[in-house]
Amino acid sequence: MKGTTPQRGLSVTTADLQAIASAHGLGHVRQHEWLGRGRNNPALVVNGDWVVRFDGLPGNLPQRFEGEALAYRLLREQHVPAPEVLGVDLSQQVFPSAYIILSRLPGLPVVDAWQTMSAAQQEQIAAEAGRVLAQMHGIHAAQCGDLRRPQVTFPAWHSYLDDYLQTYLRESLGSGLIDAPLAGRLERVLADLRPLFDQVVQPSLVHRDFHFENVLCHHGAITGVIDFEWSLWGDPLCDFRTEGELERVCPGSSAAVYAAYGELRPLPADFQRRHACYQMLMALEFLEDALDDAEAQESSDLLMACLSRLES
Repeated sequence: MKGTTPQRGLSVTTADLQAIASAHGLGHVRQHEWLGRGRNNPALVVNGDWVVRFDGLPGNLPQRFEGEALAYRLLREQHVPAPEVLGVDLSQQVFPSAYIILSRLPGLPVVDAWQTMSAAQQEQIAAEAGRVLAQMHGIHAAQCGDLRRPQVTFPAWHSYLDDYLQTYLRESLGSGLIDAPLAGRLERVLADLRPLFDQVVQPSLVHRDFHFENVLCHHGAITGVIDFEWSLWGDPLCDFRTEGELERVCPGSSAAVYAAYGELRPLPADFQRRHACYQMLMALEFLEDALDDAEAQESSDLLMACLSRLES
């Protein structure tokens, strides 16, 4: 039996899955099916018990699966709901792609269950998501940096952001997506905000793509947060940069997320400026990675809106 995911054209046979299962002591493969979600990494549910996610971005730091595995282990140690890591293989010897194997958590992404909930249930699950996020941000490291690049660390948060900005400025200038005057404005704004960044003295575990496609729920409770492949150590307020995505997929959710989060981790007085900066940097990244003109325009609009707010 062979399955091919429409996302990346990846073909996986039952024999392939059996080889993976045997390599990690997961027994006999009886059945499997593709998961419908996941923009970058095709995933299969096997035997209804475990999920294998394949690298859909070959050449783009497959070590991100090792960083993701580390995040899950840390989360589980702190009793934050997350899958168990059953295996990681970057060698391409068992299968011609890097992969990570996780236990399958019960339930659905919140986005898929949202419309079936009452208003009270929606508020309850959104509030629980805020508490889980605050709990996750209580996990700390000594230095800043991406979990997928453990060999590259930064002693200060502003150093990480400078490196981040320069990386995307080079790419965007090279591809003609922005011009030199705009690049200069972005650099000046980031430099002006350094006193705010210097307040980040204890880097937290940051998901970096926290929204309700990556939060699972079952019977009115959150069963896990997933998809930590792009996670980092840094300012926990970065995780609010995807606030717009929360509202897009689950309208009315963000207020409950913020309120419950703030009960455990009060937001600082400078939250709005840091929030605008992180959204601006996200927009620059998304502009470079846009799949079509509509995505590019949306990212450009957000970039300019945030920049204008920070310059005022």
